[in-house]
Amino acid sequence: MLERLLEALTADLPRAQLSAWLAPALEQVDPSTDPSRLAAFLKPHVVPPLEGLDARNLVLAAAALCGDAAALRRLEALLVTEVRRAVAPIDRSPDFIDEVTQLVRERLLVSPARLADYAGQGPLEAWVRAVSVRVALNARRPGAREDLVSSVPEQRQLEPDPELALLRARHHDAFKAAFAAAVASLSPRDRTLLRLTTLDGLTLAQVGTMYGKDASTISRWLAASRQQLLDDTRARLGEQLGVTGSALDSVMRAADSELNLSISRLLESRSAP
Repeated sequence: MLERLLEALTADLPRAQLSAWLAPALEQVDPSTDPSRLAAFLKPHVVPPLEGLDARNLVLAAAALCGDAAALRRLEALLVTEVRRAVAPIDRSPDFIDEVTQLVRERLLVSPARLADYAGQGPLEAWVRAVSVRVALNARRPGAREDLVSSVPEQRQLEPDPELALLRARHHDAFKAAFAAAVASLSPRDRTLLRLTTLDGLTLAQVGTMYGKDASTISRWLAASRQQLLDDTRARLGEQLGVTGSALDSVMRAADSELNLSISRLLESRSAP
């Protein structure tokens, strides 16, 4: 199978390096699995550097999508465990956990199969936990949207300072565009963290359970995500308006309350798993 898979994959990598990376992971795949189908699921994600990709879990996911029975059994065991870990902080009811388990199973494997989105960046277990918490929260809020809202809410807070109010009105559209672009540039994990802690109101400890990390680690991740969002919004706004320094500081101060409002009310996980 390895040789046929290497022929089907057209990655920008030396054949020997790709072979050494793939070979151990293929031990978990049924030899009867079609290499061309396996390659179709792997191809979008097999890019250098390979050292940053989890070969075993990427191949497991691809094989499960191909209907490989052994891979599906491994995925099922992982799914049941990780759904329970993710859902327990939200609702420990056995019926609810069973419901979410079935929903996650369908989400991962039924067209459009979200499992194809797993890119090998980090453990598959953490990725499934993230999917599970999104499904659980949506199950508790019928009709809740999953896509990221790409515009800033129109609602504004009352501003007693006329100068700031004028700046806000003058640059509102530019800020909206800069902020939306900055949100879109965040990683799926960063968008998920912001949503879980701001919109969904989960504690750092609860989010830590989903990612297998302690609360202090989640706090550092969240602080970095917020800082990146602020820095990126500022840079994009300055480029759009052609201003720097104190002038840009004034515009950002005028947008500050709206930015805080946006963080807490805008993020709804576009590409979160």
